[in-house]
Amino acid sequence: MTALGCPPEIGFHRVKHGIKVDIEDNGLTVTKINPTSNYSHGVAISDRPLFGHAFFEVQLKGHGSSWSGSFKIGVMKVPIGSDFTIPRYSPQNDYTFVWSSNQLFKGQDSSPWEGGNLENVAVGSRIGFHLRPNGTLNFYQGETSLPVAFSNLYSPDHDLYALVDVYGQAKQLTIVRSYCLEVNLMVLCCMAVRRSLPKPTSREHLDSLPLPRSMKNLLARYS
Repeated sequence: MTALGCPPEIGFHRVKHGIKVDIEDNGLTVTKINPTSNYSHGVAISDRPLFGHAFFEVQLKGHGSSWSGSFKIGVMKVPIGSDFTIPRYSPQNDYTFVWSSNQLFKGQDSSPWEGGNLENVAVGSRIGFHLRPNGTLNFYQGETSLPVAFSNLYSPDHDLYALVDVYGQAKQLTIVRSYCLEVNLMVLCCMAVRRSLPKPTSREHLDSLPLPRSMKNLLARYS
């Protein structure tokens, strides 16, 4: 569960993933096989396409080897209805959009990014993204939201999957938050309420509010 008590609703795909990782913990954990010998073939994607407001957050559980580099996170576009294959690593094709080290990759084109460096992330850290209905994606680290990284990701002829790459020194990642929300008035109101609360907002803070339990549970989903 996350700090706010919301269990993940989206796991890792148990069939489509890199050949050097295992999917464990009922689909919530991806673990590199023999990390001292393997540095690539560690891509894992979500078990279903994303839609609407999509939240996806992982925690680094294992890290450290003689390899360079670390894990990567982002999304992958897949033509609807296609029998797609998993790349050896990301970015390797034109349909991955990832944060890698201190760079952003749109396909195989990279650009420097001041949002942070994933090679400096310690075990126990949480990294995630919020994908909005307009196709913009911003990453966040812990409770800190980072600048918009990508735009116009949704398209009518492609599905969009969350992606992590257990690359280089990374050994294991676990999903701690993952769900998608349709855009409706309730969602917009809850997100507005959450924005008005102090940051960071803990589950304990939500529980202290003079609101019905059902409302507190609903607000816990929005950040």
